[in-house]
Amino acid sequence: MTFSFNSSESLGMLHVNWKPMFILTSLGVSSTSSEYCIDFLDRSPSDVSWIGSIQVFLVFFIGTFTGRLTDAGYFRLVFLVGTIFSVVGRFMASLSTQYWQLFLAQGICCGLGIGCLFCPALSVASTSFSKNKMLAVGICACVSATGGLIFPVMFQQLITPLGYGWIMRIFGFFTTGCLTICNKLAKPRLPSYGIFTIQYD
Repeated sequence: MTFSFNSSESLGMLHVNWKPMFILTSLGVSSTSSEYCIDFLDRSPSDVSWIGSIQVFLVFFIGTFTGRLTDAGYFRLVFLVGTIFSVVGRFMASLSTQYWQLFLAQGICCGLGIGCLFCPALSVASTSFSKNKMLAVGICACVSATGGLIFPVMFQQLITPLGYGWIMRIFGFFTTGCLTICNKLAKPRLPSYGIFTIQYD
């Protein structure tokens, strides 16, 4: 099997290899810190699980609308809003000492942020290719799982010497740097059309 890439598809490879890893790995933070939050917040596993559950729900629910806005030409705005929400939510989570604070920061704020990033990131990656689009999306899915390997190891190694607050700040700085790169590289290829315009192939 052979693949040929033009300059646009070379840029697409950057999207495929960088953006999904930086964006989708944010989902791993909630599951990584859940066990610690049970003791830290003195709440039941059921209560703590609501934080991650709401976050994942918002990622896909908000994606319903951000995908449409991306098609309408608001990619930059949607992506920037998602970046701000994700970064602010991460740093606010580092300051949280009560359940409701962490729920708002990690569950709501980060959920809204990642929801704004999810669909636009995948759409830019796939539409940067004229061929092998399924391969591009497949690589995105594979690379995004890297977060499930990185964050748990970081959390386990740093929780004792640094504490929960500084771990979340490190995640926040990591997210800031990654999403800054993503905002620089992200460039939709397809022409935009109206929000209420329906396109048929």
